[in-house]
Amino acid sequence: METLGDYEDKVSPLIEKRNASESSFEREELAKSIDSIFAKAKAVEQKLTIYTDSDDD
Repeated sequence: METLGDYEDKVSPLIEKRNASESSFEREELAKSIDSIFAKAKAVEQKLTIYTDSDDD
């Protein structure tokens, strides 16, 4: 399972590329990719929260 750090490693270069891009189409596509990665990271975070909050002791 990927960690939140893995997602951060994926998104950082995309943000830099988006900020440097002069093409509005490319910026939009990169923004979609970034949003997708953030959504996946949030889902992982929620799974981790549910797992750590469970009372299976």
